[in-house]
Parts: sequence; C-alpha cells; structure tokens
Amino acid sequence: MSIWNHILNLPEEQQRQLFAIYNNNLPIEIRMQLADWIERQNWSFFVENNSETINMMKCQLIHQFGIEIKNLIEMSNDVAYRYKLTNYLTMITNSQSDVHGIIKNIHDCLLYEKEFIRCHQEEVPFPRVDNFFSNFQKLSQMNELVRENILQAENVFKNLKSIKETSNIKQLELGCYDIQSATDTNAIAIKKKLLETVNYLHVQCQSHINELINKYRDLVLKMQELSSILFDELNLWKQQQKNKTELPENLVKLKSLSESMASNICNLWQQLKFIDALIANDTNEDALTISQFIEIKKQITQLFKHLISETFIVKNQPKQIIKKETKFNAKVTLLAGSVLNVHMNSLVVKVQIINEEQAKLWNSDKEKFLVNSCCGEIVNNTTVMEYNSAANTLSANFINLRLKSIKRTEKKASIDKVVDEKFALLFTTEIFLENDIKFVISTISAPVVVIVHGNQKIHALSTIIWDNSFSELKRSPFNVPSEVKLGDLAQVLSRLFYDYSKRHLSEDNIHFLAEKISGHEVDKQHHYNMLVPWTKFSKDLLPEQNFSFWDWFYNILQLTREHLSEIWADGHIIGFLTRQRAEMLLMTKPPGTFLLRFSDTQLGGISVAYRNANNKVECLVPFCSGDLKIRKLADRLNDFNQFVYLYPDIPKDTTFSKYYSKIENQASNGYVFTQLKNCIPNDKDHDSNSSFADQQLSQQTSQQQQQQQSAMNESTNIYSDLNTMATNNQFEMPFEWNRSTIE
Repeated sequence: MSIWNHILNLPEEQQRQLFAIYNNNLPIEIRMQLADWIERQNWSFFVENNSETINMMKCQLIHQFGIEIKNLIEMSNDVAYRYKLTNYLTMITNSQSDVHGIIKNIHDCLLYEKEFIRCHQEEVPFPRVDNFFSNFQKLSQMNELVRENILQAENVFKNLKSIKETSNIKQLELGCYDIQSATDTNAIAIKKKLLETVNYLHVQCQSHINELINKYRDLVLKMQELSSILFDELNLWKQQQKNKTELPENLVKLKSLSESMASNICNLWQQLKFIDALIANDTNEDALTISQFIEIKKQITQLFKHLISETFIVKNQPKQIIKKETKFNAKVTLLAGSVLNVHMNSLVVKVQIINEEQAKLWNSDKEKFLVNSCCGEIVNNTTVMEYNSAANTLSANFINLRLKSIKRTEKKASIDKVVDEKFALLFTTEIFLENDIKFVISTISAPVVVIVHGNQKIHALSTIIWDNSFSELKRSPFNVPSEVKLGDLAQVLSRLFYDYSKRHLSEDNIHFLAEKISGHEVDKQHHYNMLVPWTKFSKDLLPEQNFSFWDWFYNILQLTREHLSEIWADGHIIGFLTRQRAEMLLMTKPPGTFLLRFSDTQLGGISVAYRNANNKVECLVPFCSGDLKIRKLADRLNDFNQFVYLYPDIPKDTTFSKYYSKIENQASNGYVFTQLKNCIPNDKDHDSNSSFADQQLSQQTSQQQQQQQSAMNESTNIYSDLNTMATNNQFEMPFEWNRSTIE
C-alpha cells in the first residue's frame, strides 16, 4: 500500500495533525494529486549525494516536477486551486539555485509521513512537527551561517594580505629614500608621504587583524553551540539505536551535518595557517596579537578533535549478549571522514573489551585513557577503514570477531553477578591530517553482557533491556536507575510484545502486570506512578513460585513469538488475567464458552479456561512450547467439542478456522493416514464425539496394557483349543506347550 493510501486510512483527526507539515514545504493539493509520482522518486538519494552529475540530475528532477504541476494547473478550472499551484510553481522555478533545498523539503515531508504512520501502527505517541524538523533545520541553518561568516573572514584576510603586501613594498621604497641626501627637498617630501602611507597601511592592517580576531572568536562560539546541538542529536540517535527505534534517515542527516561542520572547520583551519605565515615574518606585530591568534587556533584545533572523536560511531552494534568463543560482528564509521581525506591513509581500527570501571575512566578523559587497557582477549580485533565512494562513507567492518577470554571483576562471581556485569567494546584509531594534527579517536559500543552458558541468556537479557530502556543520554557508564515508574516499564514490555508479535499490551494487560510484579492489588487509576525496583523486575521470586517476574514474562514472550503470534496479533488471546478473574468472566456466559490465558504457575504455558455442561469453570493443563510443536494451539482447540464460543460470544470456527492445519492427503502406499487429537478423559457429556487422547503417557501405558491382556487372552484360548483337539486325537502336539511359554 502506498504512503498516501495509508494516510487516507488514518482517522480524520490524525490526518489533520499530519497535514500540518504541508504549508510552505509542499502544498497538500500537490501531495494528493501527484501522490504516485512523488512516491516513485528517490528523494533520499538526491539528499544524500552531491556531485556535479547528481546536481544536474536534481535540476532535471525539479524540472519534471514543474511539468507535472503545470499539467495539474491546466486541467483545473478552480481559480483558487490554480492560483495556489501557480505560486508554488513560480517559487520552485525561481529557486533553481536552491534545488537541493526543495528536494530536501519534499524528502522530509515523506519521512515525517512514514514516521507518523509507524507511530499509528505501533500505538505510540505521534512525533511533533516542530520537534521533527526544528533541530535538523536549525543545525543546517547554523552551518550555513558559519560557512558565510568564514567566507566573509576570508575576504577580510585577502584584504589584509593585500594591504600587507602593499605595506611591505612601501617599506622598501621608504628604505631607499633613507639613503638619499637629507638636503634633497624632493626626497624629503616623498619620504614624508611614504611614511604617512606606511602608517596608514599599518593602521589598516591592525584594523583588519582586529576584525579577523573578532570574527574568529564569534565563529568559535557559533561552532561550539553547533557542536553541542549536533552531539546531543548523536547521543539521541545512539539511545534510539539501542532500543531499535532509530531512523536511518536521521543518521544520513547527521552525517551531512557532520561533513558540513568538518568542512567549515577545515576551511577556517587553512585561513589560520595562512595568517600564521603572514604575521610570522612581520616584526611589527605585537605579542598580544600573536597570542590571540594562537589561542584561537588552539580552540579551533580542540573543536576539530572533538568533532572527529564524537562523529566516530558504532554504526552496527555487536550483539549485546556475547557468548565466549562465539563469533560476532560490529561496524564503526567516521561520519565526517569523507571530507577529511583521511581515507588516503590506511587507518587501522582496533577493538578491545573493557569493563565498567575502565569505561568510566575512558568517559572521564578519553585522551589520557590507556588504549591498551582491557579485560579480555578478542580474536581478529584489527581491520582497516575503507572508503566507499558510492556511499561516500568511511567505515571499518569487523566480520569475524571472537571473544577468547574475559577477566571479571570478581574471580568467583555468582551466576547473578555474571549476568549483571556489563562490558563494552572499545574501538580506537589514530588520525593524521596534513602532518599538522595527529591524535587518537575512540568510541565504545552499547553495553554488553558476557556469558559462558546458554542458560544465562534470559537473565543477561533483563540486564540489557533495563540498561537500554532506562539509561540517561549523558551518563557515566553504565549507571542506571535502581527503580522506575510502572508506566515507563509498561511501555518497554508493550514494545517487546509488539516486536515479538505485532500487538501491544492493553490497559487491562498492564494493570494485571502491575499487580503481578507488586504482589498485591493496585489501584488502576494510579498504577502508572508505582515504582518498580530492578530487583522486583528481575531477581525476586514471585509469591509461592520459584521464578522471578522476568522469568515468567520472558517465557510468555518466547511462547507467543514461536507459536501464538498470529492469534495474539489478531486479539484472540486475553492472556493476562488470573484464574479467578477468568472464572468470573465465564460464569456470565453460556456453557461452551472458553478463553485463553497465560499460566501463572508454569513457565511459558497457555491454558484454556471453559464453562462446561455442568456450569462449572474448568482449566486445562497448560500447553507449553513442546506441546505446541507437536500440535499447534488452533488444532488442539478444534479437537475439543466442549469449546463452542470464544469469550465473549464468537463461534470457535469463525475465529480459529483460518489457523487450522490443512488435512494431508491419504498416503498412496496402501497405508491409512492417522492423526493425533486431544480429548478430555471421562467427559461423559462428550464421550460420543470426543477423540482419543494424545500425548498422555498414562493413557498410552493403559492402552498398551489392554492390548497385552487381549493378546494373552487370545493366546490362552488358542492353547485351550489345541489341548481339546489333542485330547480328541485330532493331532499330536510336537512338544510340551504351556501358558508360560506364550507369556
């Protein structure tokens, strides 16, 4: 389905909210009438790339866009409609110098539409228009302003250079007149005039130098502000990356902004190098001026190092649960790398594993951190950064990493300590730029937990989920809150269920989970503000059980993903309710009504509660993953004639028939096809229609015993008949044949 058709299916109120982006960016009439044409174009490609050939293609795209709009104008008799489209056509026609800006506006509108539709489908809050566009637009505008200021500073520098050259020439001329006779009246007059010119040029030089100093200081402040916003956006992207909610398009924008900022700093750096050379040979320059330029150069250098370091990111995170001696991958990229020409050198990237304490030291002072500090050995831990000219990216791809050993903070750590201890991968490389700058840059991965056995994975996952979901953007590694609000935790659990089965948790589900994790009744109006400690979530055992809340919840997640995803996504499983609540609901319905609930006492089990013919509510023994691998839930429900209506009153076959397995054709080799089916033993009301029970060991044993007894009886009869025949001399028995021989 096209994006526009998705939009038309949204509720009217949400459509109005979405249409707020269609003001000057793109008239809604054009978006509607040219929906198919607009969505067929690869706007992202033109936003991300910027070569001479592609710029020509951009112009051709906008020209074709103009033709499409002109056709709409010619086909319409509506004066207001024609007027609005004509104004927009005039705007894009007269803005040929900003073709990229027009394309970017359309690209951003489509990007916002996709994000809006995603939020509607996942039932999460919609992105605000101002939040979505403002930061990136502000960064772009600030970058452009910085670029213009650098160009202005360059013009001032060129004037300064010209004045300096003229002043040097006049100084030489002045020296020539010094050796002429002091009595030469004409020479004295010329010398006086030259001296005035030299003094004037000196004042002009000083004025230009002061202007440059002020401009550079202003640029430093602007770029510091720009860096701060850019790094905040990068941190937000990293946080979204951990939770799998990041948008690839946002990273493209961040890359573009990083490249623009790096380009601006490089241009400014070149200016400062020229100024160094210009004033280095000028003995007239005072020490204060020189020190001011030195200080500005230090600030620019620091800005540059900070930009390169912060835009060195982990693009593809490693698995956050790493098992020793198991392969894993990772990828790092330098967002500003394509601008710096560093790809001309072979940048070797090294990866190491560090513990939480080492990560804190790295975070506090990256430059002084000992890059050889690590707490384990990783095999295949070096690779070279490669430049991809098509994508214009500089990246290092680790495709065959393997953790060989790990040193834990406690030599004999308990299982709980093992799955709670967090590590990170540290990536480092050394940057060389024109022999002027040489420094080490580094970045760390999202936290990882190292395990040695597969049975540690469940509890390691709880550590990772808590960290990913509740860590702050700017934190000391790997600090997390010891307790969170139930409302925040509910969003995480709901998102997990959506990721596993494409349906979120309901309000009733969340209220049930609040009572489950707290161990007591909770007011439904205020449960979102209830604080949930980490230990209650992952460590403490549930009342009267030998497992924690997380053990119970995770096993339900796994069961749903593996066997129940379609039925859950379609809303046929209530799931989260107590046995008492299930009985109360069913007692208001006719016999034969049933519902599906997750077991409270058995990990990863789903039970069927139903009202029988005697008006009593019964619950089947829960089906677990092993049961549903043999015969899926829908087929098992189909086996039971006792189940007639899915709560509240939906006929069973109406609900579940689409999930039933197709009956296979009879085998062609002469054998009759058989099938295992479920039944409820000793259910007299349904004896005539029920099927043989399957997967019940006791019943199988009973059947085997009955078959053996029948065989024995038959053998005994044969023995008796043979004896009778022998007695009557009908034949002679060849040997002594007795019952014990048969048995």
